[in-house]
Amino acid sequence: MRFDLHMPSAALALATALVATPSFAEGDGVQLHTGVDVGFGWAGEDGFALLLLEQGFSASGFDLVLSGPLRFRIIDEAPEEGVIREQDWDEPSDFARIAPLIAFTKEWDDAEVDVRLGELNGVVVGHGSLVDHYFNSVDMDHYQGGIRFDAGYAGNGIEFVIDDVVAPEILAGRARIAPLAWFLDGDWPRRLEFGYTLGADITAPRRVMGSSTVVIPVTGGDISLRVLDLDVASLTPYVDVMGMDGDVGVHAGLAASFTFSKKNEARLHARGEYRRLGSDYHPALLNPFYDRSRRFYSRDPEGGGVNTLADHLANPETEDAASNGWMTDVVFSYGRALEIGARFDSEGRDRPHWLLVQLVITPRGRFDLRALYAGRDGNGAGELLSPDALVSLGTRILVWGPFNVFAEYTRRFRRAGGEMPYANESGVGVGVYFSY
Repeated sequence: MRFDLHMPSAALALATALVATPSFAEGDGVQLHTGVDVGFGWAGEDGFALLLLEQGFSASGFDLVLSGPLRFRIIDEAPEEGVIREQDWDEPSDFARIAPLIAFTKEWDDAEVDVRLGELNGVVVGHGSLVDHYFNSVDMDHYQGGIRFDAGYAGNGIEFVIDDVVAPEILAGRARIAPLAWFLDGDWPRRLEFGYTLGADITAPRRVMGSSTVVIPVTGGDISLRVLDLDVASLTPYVDVMGMDGDVGVHAGLAASFTFSKKNEARLHARGEYRRLGSDYHPALLNPFYDRSRRFYSRDPEGGGVNTLADHLANPETEDAASNGWMTDVVFSYGRALEIGARFDSEGRDRPHWLLVQLVITPRGRFDLRALYAGRDGNGAGELLSPDALVSLGTRILVWGPFNVFAEYTRRFRRAGGEMPYANESGVGVGVYFSY
């Protein structure tokens, strides 16, 4: 029997945390874990008693977590902005919380598969031209259980993401082929890769320019060549050409990775891009802020109302100028003890840009600290560091045997009538966790 810190707390399980929880599987064989968290939390102005019962199972690359997350409102104050839903279990997608994680990961000599159902945290598809650091968990009042799928064979493969398997609104996928590998053996033929990406918001809402929903498709192709593939370093230049709302975007990027210590798993991954963007083309559209952007994207210059993304694309008064943009993304990891990453994305002058910083510290399994900050500025005015940002901070400390304490804070969006303001959540409590 082992005592460790892989179980999420009641607060973040109920609040759909912005920081992903790692898989609890370690090694071969069947592993089980059982945990209970109790505590007190705040969501907006209201206070809740928190309870989480969790049972996990792991074997041969398969992970399953079953949970019973409950919260009981014990303080009901008049809301400052909007209201929290009266019930947690009155929408079909809420029942996906019962199985917050279903995952299967397996590698063979020439094939691999990686499937994950549950919360989507920091998902990337392909080179990130459409889906980059996407979260489906930024709405504090509406849970979404999505799916991320990636499978490949001999350099060819397919990957896709769905935001909510119960009521899907966002779909995106990419197929990749290594044509030379069909005829030639070895590593080099697999280094040249072609890809095709297709995605859409199938129910993009409109408010200013109408009241119905529309489909916003994004599609395009890419090519990449891994010119360096060593144990200590790799280097891959790539080009993506994408189309959206009649405009074209070109991504020219370079991805690199460096291994400083194989024994300690000390690695650095870096990616940089230059973009040439048409007026209605937005790179990495499905990013940490998209679930809010699709409903509240920009201010109408005449009426002062809030344009949805569909309104923004259709409204000639809000059309962006063609521009040159850029992106950089760096992640350093040291085994399971440390991971720190930073991402900056700019669409160019007077167009949106955003910043994301993420930190995970889990030394020796007795202490766990996770933090995330993501800020967005819609018009390039330099407001990345502001209270209007996604924030997640959580820690758990193993006190003695199976007993631990936790404290967490998140700042996310809340749907409140015709607005979507930011709202705070927090929680503290104690937990008991057994792994066997």
